[in-house]
Amino acid sequence: MTYSRAERTSFGKMLGFFVVIGFLFFACHEALQWQNSLRIESIRVKGTRIVNPQAVIAQCGVHVGDALYGIDLFAAKRRVM
Repeated sequence: MTYSRAERTSFGKMLGFFVVIGFLFFACHEALQWQNSLRIESIRVKGTRIVNPQAVIAQCGVHVGDALYGIDLFAAKRRVM
């Protein structure tokens, strides 16, 4: 059984489409896994002369080990200010 040129071209385009969709799905999955693996390793406070840096860290509500992309920086800033 032989396929016409149009059928082969159509199959190639469809195969290419599914390969691209599969690659995009894989890339998104890996990006989410990478994003979830980013954790806070240390917290450093600079520029404090009056307030104890440990008090600022405690007030901000961010802890070592928290997910980096799960932190609301604006809320942490409001808690410190």
